[in-house]
Amino acid sequence: MICVSLGNINFEQALNIAKDSEMVEIRADLLNFSDSEYRELISSSAKTVFTCRKSDVFSFDRRSLFALALKMNVDYIDLEIESVEELMEWLKAETNEKDTELIISYHNYENTPSSEELMRIFKQCFKLGADVAKIACMANSDEDVVNLIKMYRKQGRKIVLGMGKKGMLTRVAAPVLGAEFTFASANKESATAPGQLSVKEMKDLFEIMKI
Repeated sequence: MICVSLGNINFEQALNIAKDSEMVEIRADLLNFSDSEYRELISSSAKTVFTCRKSDVFSFDRRSLFALALKMNVDYIDLEIESVEELMEWLKAETNEKDTELIISYHNYENTPSSEELMRIFKQCFKLGADVAKIACMANSDEDVVNLIKMYRKQGRKIVLGMGKKGMLTRVAAPVLGAEFTFASANKESATAPGQLSVKEMKDLFEIMKI
């Protein structure tokens, strides 16, 4: 399944994409919509991941936004592994009471850690209460790509992706390897991560590869 990341676009664009996609990721840190707009966007989505990364651009109350997403019964909430313990514990308790599942994610925009370190991070995600562990790292070498792909041998629900040009293979192969889903941007201009393919590019590659 392709999850279309919604970020760096206006509300009307986001709404139209949500209505036409099988799954979307709402990047609240890259959107800055009103509560009513988020409600309409979530209601219009067939399946939704909601996240709000720490931001130096917008000022917002992350807990209030997550509470809104929970009230709207989003399918997943994604929280970074380095988030403060109080927010982590609150979200874990809240998602345990609802159908919403918790993704705990690790992002490294510089490099890919060793296989041993990746495994430690992976285990830590579940120790913190993740239903799904997400690891996204900058892939600077073929070895990095191999180490990321090898994570799919491990037990546990996961999304493991490489960023940058070398990481593109991991994004396309993720559904075949066993990822919960993979990410794509609405178009080239609205990519929310380095090396992220557009949904059209992803679908074209899926068709060529018969995925």
